[in-house]
Amino acid sequence: MPKGWSNGLTKETDPRVARRAEAHRGLRYVRRAVAIRSFRREPLTWSRELAYALGLAATDGCLINTGRHVAFVSNDRQLVETFLACIGRPGAWIRQQGNAYRVQLGDVELYRWLEDAGLSQRKSLTLGGLEFPDALLFDVVRGLLDGDGSIAHYVHRPVLRDYPRYLYRRLSVVFRSASSDHLAWLQMRLRAALSISTPILSEARTTPNKLYSLRYGKYASIALLTKLYEDPTSPRLIRKWLIWEDFKAQPVTTRPYRRQNGA
Repeated sequence: MPKGWSNGLTKETDPRVARRAEAHRGLRYVRRAVAIRSFRREPLTWSRELAYALGLAATDGCLINTGRHVAFVSNDRQLVETFLACIGRPGAWIRQQGNAYRVQLGDVELYRWLEDAGLSQRKSLTLGGLEFPDALLFDVVRGLLDGDGSIAHYVHRPVLRDYPRYLYRRLSVVFRSASSDHLAWLQMRLRAALSISTPILSEARTTPNKLYSLRYGKYASIALLTKLYEDPTSPRLIRKWLIWEDFKAQPVTTRPYRRQNGA
């Protein structure tokens, strides 16, 4: 039927209107805003899950200039789903854009909570330190690692030609950011918490903005990853966690070697 077909008709003059009126008899309606509000989650309070979500938002999140919308984009759908679960929005709609997955939320409370924690609009070049309870440091760092960081694990043969049996298992953890101030803050926090340190490096890029990184060596990475994955129930990106599990499961020690001339 065309839109507006019932204008001017009543149940007394038209049987179609009468049938529809009878079908709605006894039903109670509420305003849409009230219905939505009744399904909101509990107010945001600091927890291990929210601390992890803060780390993810600081890397792959975005505060949109509406003052209420928060976006999160990642190539890992599991990471998007984990972010939503940590902030109490597991049923939010995830869109696929090419190889990436995106979710956008209209949530004033979440927006202001992220602002108070140190995030801002167009934060990539201006991000600094983050604000959160000290006890949640490693949950935040795990989020930063899963967002823009990486874990590398491989067997290195540094002198293959002269000493083919000399093997060394490498492990490294890398954090990346377009803001050197943010990495300086992270460098300071990890030095204070675990007595590990590494310089801030500038990586080559084809874009005008620089990219900086913190690259931790094998033993610093072991200390850091042991702490990050201390609790098996903590949220994490499975793909990166499995690299650490593979390192622990396949220990390869440096093998003794002899010079080829027998000396």
